[in-house]
Amino acid sequence: MSDTAEARPSSTVILARAAEDAPELLMVRRHASSSFGGAWVFPGGVLDNDDEAAAERCGSLSAETANATLAVDAGGLAYFSAAIRELFEETGILLADAETPDAATIRSDLLDGSRPWSELVAERDVKLSLPALCYISHWITPRVLPKRYSTRFFIAEYTGRAEPNACGGEVLDCRWLSAHRALELAERGHIELHLPTQITLQGLVRHKNVQTLMQWARCQADQGVPCIFPELPEERAVLEAVARGGRQE
Repeated sequence: MSDTAEARPSSTVILARAAEDAPELLMVRRHASSSFGGAWVFPGGVLDNDDEAAAERCGSLSAETANATLAVDAGGLAYFSAAIRELFEETGILLADAETPDAATIRSDLLDGSRPWSELVAERDVKLSLPALCYISHWITPRVLPKRYSTRFFIAEYTGRAEPNACGGEVLDCRWLSAHRALELAERGHIELHLPTQITLQGLVRHKNVQTLMQWARCQADQGVPCIFPELPEERAVLEAVARGGRQE
């Protein structure tokens, strides 16, 4: 019988906003006791049982479209919903089609577990911006690790004015960084990046504005999103080559 841990379905969202020199990406610093041990990552986490119901209730994306985009037979909506929920829980930024005046209350209810996500979405008539999420990659944790994830990476453009604020539990800090700046800080030893985050940043660093970044992102599902399943240290060079090949001006 195999001792390999099951890879838990999860979602990550790269939130991008326009900046003078290059797009800025929202990154968060995990608590040292979390699965990512104090590293800087993109907001995200494991799917909840309630995520699919929340997406169905807001009705902005069909199950058929979500499943086709992610190349799954069922449950695709849950990944889109989880990406928005995790971003909201961890940073306070809610991707919705209209302003939600009581967003702080909704976030508080989510964080303390007093109300389910789907109930809050339905009760406040929140129209989650599910179609704004562009699916760009799929990472599966190596079999040798005790905690494993099957993570779908999304990108979304942010045009709002609200600044992120860390939830203070799993996430201790959040910051807008260009891909180049994040890689530079990591190279100098000022921040820690895990392999999926680093490789993703290397694939985004040559996009000089949000428009070209999002144009590239919207094409990924049509071109075939890669499933990345690193197992050996030697594969790092291959992954970096893939990232360089995916860059566009």
